[in-house]
This record gives sequence, C-alpha cells and structure tokens, in this order.
Amino acid sequence: MTFDIPDSVLAKSNIKPEELLIELAVYLYDKGHFSMGKAKRLAGLDHISFQKEMAKRNVYLNYGVEELEKDLKTLGIKSAKTEISEEPDWAGPMELVYTKDLEALEAIAGIKIKR
Repeated sequence: MTFDIPDSVLAKSNIKPEELLIELAVYLYDKGHFSMGKAKRLAGLDHISFQKEMAKRNVYLNYGVEELEKDLKTLGIKSAKTEISEEPDWAGPMELVYTKDLEALEAIAGIKIKR
C-alpha cells in the first residue's frame, strides 16, 4: 500500500518523512497491530534504535511471561517468582509477577517493560 502526503502538509506539521514513519511504526507497535520486527522495518531502524525511539515516546515493550523466562534463561538468571495474593474484589485469575526479574532485565537492557 502506498499513500502520498503532500510536502506542504509535512512542512506545516514541521515533521520530516523519516520521523513520520517512526511515529507511525511506534504507534502501530504500541497498539498491537505490528510486531517489533514489522515496526522497526517500517521505521527503517535497527532493533536498538527502534527501542530507543519507543522509550522517547514512553512506549513499552510488549513482553510476556514466556519471553521473560526465555531471556532469563539466556542470561543465566534464576527466576524469582513472587505471587500476588488475590484481592477480595478482584475477579481475575491468580497471576505470577516477576518484579525483581523485570527490574533486573530493564536495568541490563536499558529499556522499559509494560507490566
């Protein structure tokens, strides 16, 4: 799919075409429409550069428990599972939270992870 944005519109919005692609890619990733791979290709950036652009916009990695477990294993970090007790008015299932692991991974990678 191709669409044209007139140069006059870009000039009035004070945004360069490359910046617009990054904005669009970050937005589509954040909303779950694009994977990280598709979004960084649209933005024309490598993985680390795309994550830095996400961080500038306070967009977090879509990061699940399976990904965390895999990354911890790769890094040789033993998981420290912490259970959250059920709140009386909370109807959801019991979840496991890896707070210490997430904080360690964020510090190592210099990223923010959506919790």
